[in-house]
Amino acid sequence: MTKARDLANAGTALTTVSATELGYLDGVTSAVQTQINSKIAQATAINPTIVDAKGDIVAASAADTPARLAVGSNGTVLTADSAEATGLKWSTVATGALTKISTQTFSASSAVNVNNVFSSTYKNYLILVDSTHSVNDTDMRLQLRASGTNTTTNYTMQGYYSNGSTVGGDSASISFPIIRAGGTSLNAGQCTVFSPFVTGVTGFIGTSTGSAGFNATLGGRQTGSTSFDGFALSAGSGNITGTVTIYGYEA
Repeated sequence: MTKARDLANAGTALTTVSATELGYLDGVTSAVQTQINSKIAQATAINPTIVDAKGDIVAASAADTPARLAVGSNGTVLTADSAEATGLKWSTVATGALTKISTQTFSASSAVNVNNVFSSTYKNYLILVDSTHSVNDTDMRLQLRASGTNTTTNYTMQGYYSNGSTVGGDSASISFPIIRAGGTSLNAGQCTVFSPFVTGVTGFIGTSTGSAGFNATLGGRQTGSTSFDGFALSAGSGNITGTVTIYGYEA
């Protein structure tokens, strides 16, 4: 009578449960939640305790082997990298086609050595220079360096310049004039260097403006089969003061 009374009292609730749904519980020997908890604790399950902080993700360190990858720094992006344990890493977002490698300032120097800025990381480079010269109408020259030694041969360069109403041609054989005819107020020059670290020909394209009134566009190459890791800047006469910045071009 007790069971019958219980079923009668629960009649309304029972009408919402189908025989199929009741069949899902057939053979249950303990609390359903207890069984779910035990499954979560198995080695083959991904336990929620694998992650520790907001932004953590689950990746695979091997077949059927989940692992935690900690959240990266703000602004970083997820990048595939087979050298990492999970095959993934957080990387800084590239800000554009150029990556700044180094900035160097110099003051009243006859020569400035810029070492260890060319490497296998980048193939081509941009060099930016702003300067003042102690002697008016003097060039700033660029010579490539390998292991701390300047290279003074095998340069070929052609270009043209304008100075007021005068237009002329230029050539050089021992260096690349990154600034043509600079003066005692602001001069600016830029030079793209192609494949300096590759053993072979190194190419140059550059433009500059000098306070002595010269504007120049130059192109050339260094034909020695050398891997260069840096360069030197020098004044044709007197001293130079300013800043040089080197960027690597993203592949």
